[in-house]
Amino acid sequence: MNINYIHKIAAGIALTVVFSSCVKNENSFGYEYMPDMYRSPAQEAYVDYGEVRSWKSNDSIKNTQSAKLPPMGTIPFQGANADPAYSMPYKRLPSKAMIVTHSAMSLEYSDEDYDASALDVNPMRMFESNVEHGKQLYTTFCDHCHGEKGAGDGIIAEKGLIVPPSNAFTKAEGQMFYSITYGKGDMGSHASQLNQKERWQVISYIKSMSGGVVIPDALKTLEMEKVTDIIGTGSTVELLPETLAGH
Repeated sequence: MNINYIHKIAAGIALTVVFSSCVKNENSFGYEYMPDMYRSPAQEAYVDYGEVRSWKSNDSIKNTQSAKLPPMGTIPFQGANADPAYSMPYKRLPSKAMIVTHSAMSLEYSDEDYDASALDVNPMRMFESNVEHGKQLYTTFCDHCHGEKGAGDGIIAEKGLIVPPSNAFTKAEGQMFYSITYGKGDMGSHASQLNQKERWQVISYIKSMSGGVVIPDALKTLEMEKVTDIIGTGSTVELLPETLAGH
């Protein structure tokens, strides 16, 4: 076979490979050869590029998600049916230690807010519906570690994987809310699983397990400020209409 003929065939194959590698976009000004060389892939949200993307880690950007945090005090849009009482930004901040222990991401940090949260009061009335919904959420998200009665004897604890303290539910309501929001000890943050209203419902159920008085749902419809002896304890229950609205 003529050597020139072989060269022509090789050249033809090479040109075919080259032109088949070109990409034409109708919005482009021309052909693009190997476009991936200058069109960088999109950044993926919530990915720690300092740790998992390649064999070469980058300590300067570890524990840093690619998605930017919204400005402090930003209120997320939750639609027309959002409950304003549970839509405002949480006023407490994670501690700096939580950056390492719980991968906490915040524009600001406070090492005093956990102790200060003991003064925060559950804004939710302990109506039957709130407590019942809290029980459902507790069964889904808490029972497996904390146990049915909150004694720290859930199925995960029985296996010795995570052993929550048996006195976890003796903490102040505000501190329990803080711990659900940011995590505490071996427990991670549950803020992505439970919104603010649901966290307070879980806490309402926890308080009912320790003897907290559950208010009948029927009282939601009563247009009065005081109901005496309605729960058989001889005490007076304050029911303010503006408090009952939406709960």
